[in-house]
Amino acid sequence: MKKLVALILSVVLLAGCTDSPLVEEPVTSKELLNSDGDGESATLENPSFVWPSCDTEEASPLTQIVDKDMRVFASNCATDRTAPAAALPAVDLASSKIEACMLEENSYERNTYGDYIIGGFPRAVVAGNWPAQIELTMVVVPMDWPDFRGNESPLSQISPAVEFTENFYRVFSRGKVTFNWRIYDEWITAPDESSNYYVSQEEMQDQHGKMRQKAEIYFPTVIEFTDPFVDYSDADLVLYVWPEEQDLFTQYIMWDSGENGVGPFMSDEGLVKQAFTGGRFHFEDGHGGLGPFWAHEMGHAFGLPDLNWTDLDGLRNNGDNLPGPFNGYDLMAGFDATRTMSSWLMFLADWLGPNEIYCLSPEDFTGASFELFPVTNTSDNLKSIMIPINERFQIVVESRRISEFDVASASKTRSREGVIVYLVDSTKGQGEGTQIILAPQGRGLYKYSIGNYWRTDQLDAMFYEGNTIDVAGYRITVNEFQIDRDIVSVQKIGPEETQFGNFVCITEENRDRSRIYEEYCPLESILNG
Repeated sequence: MKKLVALILSVVLLAGCTDSPLVEEPVTSKELLNSDGDGESATLENPSFVWPSCDTEEASPLTQIVDKDMRVFASNCATDRTAPAAALPAVDLASSKIEACMLEENSYERNTYGDYIIGGFPRAVVAGNWPAQIELTMVVVPMDWPDFRGNESPLSQISPAVEFTENFYRVFSRGKVTFNWRIYDEWITAPDESSNYYVSQEEMQDQHGKMRQKAEIYFPTVIEFTDPFVDYSDADLVLYVWPEEQDLFTQYIMWDSGENGVGPFMSDEGLVKQAFTGGRFHFEDGHGGLGPFWAHEMGHAFGLPDLNWTDLDGLRNNGDNLPGPFNGYDLMAGFDATRTMSSWLMFLADWLGPNEIYCLSPEDFTGASFELFPVTNTSDNLKSIMIPINERFQIVVESRRISEFDVASASKTRSREGVIVYLVDSTKGQGEGTQIILAPQGRGLYKYSIGNYWRTDQLDAMFYEGNTIDVAGYRITVNEFQIDRDIVSVQKIGPEETQFGNFVCITEENRDRSRIYEEYCPLESILNG
């Protein structure tokens, strides 16, 4: 029988091992202070309350520039609620035809690299990927070096990461993904020095060249020296953990995806097919530790794409470019701010129930209102309105509330509770920006905090009560904000009714912040032309 380094702990035991909370206590709209700073709190139970000089009859554009070079504005108000229009008659939910919203992907990435990671339909579960419903055996292995020892128990990193990952997939898979954890609670020391594991930024950026070569050395090495102590049998995913302070590499990824992947590699018990290792990067700048990293990378094993532009990863982005068109609104777009999964990705992964999606049929729809519940609500109520536009685009409307996964401080300058509206672009795939957030007219990039760090790289895109947008022949209006839901009306409109220049987005055309900047959406001429 293989010698175990330590006890194999259950998730219940792990949850009690850490003294620190998983995430900051969320700040909700009820707790946000008004802009005059007099300490009075807004109360959603009192709908007549407005923040002084903030929530007005008309929209209030962001006008105070805090960084001219980076095109960043200050948001002095927690929200920009405006006078709401009355809601249209409620929709007949039975009229939804979900198949019409299965937007077919026609991207370069998918046409070139196949179905391992997808941004649209058809769904595909290829060898090496996981199906929508699965019990995963997770093996967590802490390691250190002779010259870089782990000073604290590895459970100080592992426990909150396990809790985050378990809860994240319980919520967003709607219970379809479950876990069997095999966790080792003592460091296994490598036989060689830490310098042998160093990866430069230049090597990191060469994913299919130098980084792949590094990974093909790294994983057989760590498997070999941990094998006498670790039971690798039936492992769906191995999570290697080094001391948090090490700054030798950002990450190592093993993903059995054919000729484009790394691995599998043999252990005494059989093949190790998938494995991740996180570096110091994941503990810096409010990235949240190993939990968000694990949950994000696992998303790829379910076929879900990076929503950022991967051509701008790391050194390829000189700081002038924005990281992605959906930045800050999905865990698959990055680790900070909103660590939520969008309804489109949940639909793509086959996790949303049929009652949670309303697919609008353009040919027989004129207008209706919808009662939308947040995507983090695991009930069978409606979460997402999907509006097919043409073979390329689809509009998605969904409700958001701050959850246990999100960074609370990001909502202290601007509320992240309301509605988001975004496009799915079928010509974009993995790492190409397939989801594009739309912000109301007058909004732009704004300054917000992630713990002690300030961010300036995402759009102020939350739709509050009364906010409206005209896009692709539809007027979308938030009629009412309630504590746990939003009432949203969608109305078909003609060209003569359409308000042009009424939304903002970021695409490859305007992602470079060093250019002269105007608040606009390069896609509007296509959508509203």
